[in-house]
Amino acid sequence: MPEQNQPIQGNFGDIYQVATPKLDSVTAQVQQNYADRRAFLQKESEKTDNILDGEMKNVRSIDTPDIIQAYSDYKNARQTQLFSKQAAFNPTKYAALQNDSDSKYANLMSMINKSSQYNQFGKEIAANRFSKPDNYSDDAGNMLSTFYQTPMDKLQSATYNGKPTDLTNPDNWRYQAGNVDLTKTYETAKGKPVTHYDDGTTDESGVQTTQHGYQYGNTPLQFRNTAMTGLAGSQAARRARYDWNQHSASQQQLDQLDAAYQNSPNWQKMGVAPQQLPPYNPNDPIGNEATYQAKQYLVALNPNEVAAKRTVDAGGLANLNAKNRLTGQEVMENIKEGNREKLAGMKHGWKQLDTAAQSQVLDDTVNGMMNDAVKSGTITYKSADGQVSKQYEIKTSPELKEAMPTVDASGKKFPADAIRFDPINKTVTPIYWKRDKDGVVQGANGVNAVADDSKPMTFGEFKAIVGKTYFGPREAAKEDGKPATTTKSGVTWQ
Repeated sequence: MPEQNQPIQGNFGDIYQVATPKLDSVTAQVQQNYADRRAFLQKESEKTDNILDGEMKNVRSIDTPDIIQAYSDYKNARQTQLFSKQAAFNPTKYAALQNDSDSKYANLMSMINKSSQYNQFGKEIAANRFSKPDNYSDDAGNMLSTFYQTPMDKLQSATYNGKPTDLTNPDNWRYQAGNVDLTKTYETAKGKPVTHYDDGTTDESGVQTTQHGYQYGNTPLQFRNTAMTGLAGSQAARRARYDWNQHSASQQQLDQLDAAYQNSPNWQKMGVAPQQLPPYNPNDPIGNEATYQAKQYLVALNPNEVAAKRTVDAGGLANLNAKNRLTGQEVMENIKEGNREKLAGMKHGWKQLDTAAQSQVLDDTVNGMMNDAVKSGTITYKSADGQVSKQYEIKTSPELKEAMPTVDASGKKFPADAIRFDPINKTVTPIYWKRDKDGVVQGANGVNAVADDSKPMTFGEFKAIVGKTYFGPREAAKEDGKPATTTKSGVTWQ
């Protein structure tokens, strides 16, 4: 055995190898793990390539070069990860290569997804524009061309019509309805409010007609015709097509509007029957919108009611007055009959007369009463002072007798027992029979004794009492107490 610190001597032949079994085992394990990872990554890479193959079919053509470059970056990173010898024995290096590969893969997939989404967005714009072109800008076709020619990283700030435009914002594709205002068009279609009267109703007499009026402008049909003129311009027509597209989206709303239009109470106020407007026509969106707005106008209309207008048929009124004119003869006959209902009705007829006619009726009534009394013969009358005269008894009603009462010694009221007139002295005397303390009429041989308070009055005073009794207190105030005169044909007033 060689001594300590002495060099080893001898002929060893081949290179001398030191046995390191543990290290060799670890190295072999690292190499095996690397080989396994490499095999796994190769399979995964093949699967990824197949997936990418399918995804590439959905990307936009304009984005393909950038996506291919991203794909190349990813493949290079993956190859470096698979075949780097440095990474085989250096886990840290391997992890860095793994992160770089994953990052490039994530970027690639993000680009593919974004391009695919934009591709789908463009297809939807094209399809919707085809089915509902009025919802989209008139130059949406040019925008779509620009959209497919612009790389995805520049779509949100693409230059369109000389200004930056976000072509990924759906609002920028839509028709800008707010740029065209149709308010004035529809205000003009309403027309200026004027008063419209209905045919009116005539009262029972057939003389007076009452018409109710409301203020409004055009009828719905007039509104539609006027609106159609206002929508003739290109911009107005374009807006009308767009609006109809929105309104026609819900059939239920169209049906509800039609029902409200047909059953609106405004028809009665306008005095016209519900107007039938042209039906909706799929080939006439502008006419459809005019019809829609006309129905909305009628439903929302709130006509202002004005004061009723009353007209009188002068000829009819004259005929009616002639037919129903109250006469003194009629009044006197009702008085003689004592018909309370007819007497009460006379007041209404009296009020329909003018002042001159009223005075004439009252004169005729009193004259008729006097002349009728003359036909019955004279009665001898002896007054309280012993004067004897010839009188005529007036046939009258209880109402007139009650209008000239007397009061006996006990304070009890009694109506006149009779009413007589003296054409010579031109007086009218209410007659009261003498009564005892119990109110019983006294008399001898069937002849009643006249009470002392049976005193004469002038014809004018009597006429005032007649007017008050049968036509009211105001009629009595009109009389001036002028006396009457006697003629061969009877009694007349001065």
